[in-house]
Amino acid sequence: MARRCSVRIAAAAVALALAPMAAAEETDEAKQATAAPPSMEMRLAGAPEALLAERNAESLGLDAKTVAAVKALAEEARASASKNRDEFQKSVRKMNQLLGAPLPDAEALDRQANELGSVWSAGWKARLHTSLQVRELLTAEQRLKLAELRKQPPRRQQSQGRLNPPIGPAPAIAPPAGR
Repeated sequence: MARRCSVRIAAAAVALALAPMAAAEETDEAKQATAAPPSMEMRLAGAPEALLAERNAESLGLDAKTVAAVKALAEEARASASKNRDEFQKSVRKMNQLLGAPLPDAEALDRQANELGSVWSAGWKARLHTSLQVRELLTAEQRLKLAELRKQPPRRQQSQGRLNPPIGPAPAIAPPAGR
């Protein structure tokens, strides 16, 4: 009985904590889809190992074939994470609907908490799987170098205060009208 009650409380706490984030993501979804650079989406995709290896390809001594393989894994991770994020948000919305009832059904809350946890866990498993796949592409020496890079504090982008600045060329800026 106490375990069941604590599961319900934990599920409610997770749903309530994530509800504002899910709502904010929904309202800003269109802006993010067009404005976010690929590296931002990659960070959200849960492919930090691929990003780290790609950013440091030269210092790791990666050849073009390995860099291409790492990029392919990162793309696959991004697609998987996008699907997982959508499922998670759907699960959070369902939990919020259940919690919106004057007297929520305890069994339905338990089932939804299990679903929410399952989706969350699947996302982490996919992230770990990508990390292992990237490491399998590297030599033992490259893995050691990558491990050292992982221990370093993340770089800051001063202009926007974000961790891990975007990779690649800066976006093109259109000249002012009339020039």
